[in-house]
Amino acid sequence: MRNRPLRGSWPAFESACLHCVKRLLNRPPMTTVNESGTVENDRMRSDRPRVIGSLRERVKLHAKAQEVLDIMGESGHFDEDDIASLEHAILGFLREPATKLWGLCSYSRDHRQARHAGDRTWRILINRTLLSRHDDQLRKTIYHEFLHAILGSDEGHGPTFQRYEAMWPFDDNMPEVFIPDVD
Repeated sequence: MRNRPLRGSWPAFESACLHCVKRLLNRPPMTTVNESGTVENDRMRSDRPRVIGSLRERVKLHAKAQEVLDIMGESGHFDEDDIASLEHAILGFLREPATKLWGLCSYSRDHRQARHAGDRTWRILINRTLLSRHDDQLRKTIYHEFLHAILGSDEGHGPTFQRYEAMWPFDDNMPEVFIPDVD
């Protein structure tokens, strides 16, 4: 590729740069949190904002995820290191409205070289509406996403994944941890 000289005059270039700087200085903040707990960013699609959720919602999500990990660990079907590494996975909520998706497991950039599930997993996002439904569906969805993290991206919803998913719940007497309902 050959170097091309700048077209136009220096004053025109300087004027264009100054115009851009003025536009940037007059812009609203790039990230704001609205009253419903969603993060809005001017780079995001305005119809699907990111959702932080309330403190109570985040606590419930993390408590249910810990329940699921404890149950998975006690089942004896999973490697202890995978379960331990998933305790450090990022948990959050899907963008809203998410009408056709209950959860999402996204992988880190170097997931193919990772030794444990938590290392290959970037984050797990759950549909916030599951918090106000029956806890079984929330736990089942979290388990589903943890399975994706453990089995990796190549397995998808293949036969191994389906066998493990069919095992849930491992015990019909699943523990109930009291966490106040989220309005």
